Amino acid sequence: MAGNKAITLEEIKNEIVDLERIPIEEVFEQLKCTKQGLSSEEGVSRLLIFGPNKLEEKKESKILKFLGFMWNPLSWVMEMAAVMAIALANGDNKLPDWQDFVGIVVLLVINSTISFIEENNAGNAAAALMAGLAPKTKVLRDGCWSEEDAAILVPAARASRTENQDAIDAAMVGMLADPKEARAETIRRALNLGVNVKMITGDQLAIAKETGRRLGMGTNMYPSSSLLGENKDASIAALPVDELIEKADGFAGVFPEHKYEIVKKLQERKHICGMTGDGVNDAPALKKADIGIAVADATDAARSASDIVLTEPGLSVIISAVLTSRAIFQRMKNYTIYAVSITIRIVLGFMLIALIWRFDFSPFMVLIIAILNDGTIMTISKDRILTSSQINLNWCFVERPGLLLVGAFVIAQLVATVIAVYADWGFARIKAERLGITFSRIRLLSLPRKIMKLLNKPRGALKSQGSANCTL
Repeated sequence: MAGNKAITLEEIKNEIVDLERIPIEEVFEQLKCTKQGLSSEEGVSRLLIFGPNKLEEKKESKILKFLGFMWNPLSWVMEMAAVMAIALANGDNKLPDWQDFVGIVVLLVINSTISFIEENNAGNAAAALMAGLAPKTKVLRDGCWSEEDAAILVPAARASRTENQDAIDAAMVGMLADPKEARAETIRRALNLGVNVKMITGDQLAIAKETGRRLGMGTNMYPSSSLLGENKDASIAALPVDELIEKADGFAGVFPEHKYEIVKKLQERKHICGMTGDGVNDAPALKKADIGIAVADATDAARSASDIVLTEPGLSVIISAVLTSRAIFQRMKNYTIYAVSITIRIVLGFMLIALIWRFDFSPFMVLIIAILNDGTIMTISKDRILTSSQINLNWCFVERPGLLLVGAFVIAQLVATVIAVYADWGFARIKAERLGITFSRIRLLSLPRKIMKLLNKPRGALKSQGSANCTL
């Protein structure tokens, strides 16, 4: 092979020699190292040659990311309208419609800027989280063991493996950890929110039942053999396996394949299934679940298979995640209802006015209406949502609507009033009206309708126990 010829580190990088198939003494010789590991200087130099011990992440240009928000069907329509505004004259011997062109471009840039800022903030938060969750390792450098990022490991570095070190069992000791009061409170809050909590553990059945009793999650638990249709009690002998899994409070003595099967059966019963775990054996079930949650100090395999990684001990943050996700869903629902209803009203209203009264809407007037309408819709993402497990039919102003939504509504009305009263723009075909007439129209037509729409806005009451089809 390469026993009599020393190879360079570049050749090792290109995998010219298979280090796994040569004697260990020759490996040390080819890697130019000893059993004492590397020095700090050698580690830095080899890091420059081999690169960091992690997958390369392609960084996207921020300019291209910003321009990407201008590349979608809605932006294409706006861009075509802007081009037509300057390419087509409004008539013989008339200049291009520069005002409409500038207005459309400004609106397009504002929408792209807002989307870029939100996307960039989300990316920075995700990067900070990944940096905090970067795996660590113990490495021997300069004759001393120290904890470093796993990304600095290079060929010939000596690291300590903390898992699967061939431990020898010396005795068996029975233990039962007393569940913390905070965990019992977390279980109670989850049940009140309609989340059905099940225990899936490899412990003995008696331990699982006692733990479930102390946590207040029930003692209707069965051994893993019942999942295979074996050793069933007479009371559950006639139940199919999927129905048994749905009604049980938990299972004991399970193996990794059992966890995966339980999650699969629950999903087949149309449940939204979440799974918590920390070990390598939990990874298949975490990957299969709709929401995989890796607890603090979980293994890298469990983290990579999960959708959510907890950074602090405890499960109470899961309740916050449930409330936050339901609030986000309610805001999305509110946005959809408002956007669809206001779009139908505007399109239908413009069509009737144009067909019946032959009213000519200038592009600039339509642009102003779109800007004011979009500004009001954007505030729904910050609107106040009622985060309660019980549906409350009573109305209270401090609960809804949010001040930001009310402020956007007031600003839109003021801007529309100022334009209607004082604007006298020939290019937009807008003529100023008397102040009294304008305010009368707003009072009689617009304001009551807006207030009723705010008062009857869809509310974000969270589901109470038993009404949510969710399992954790």
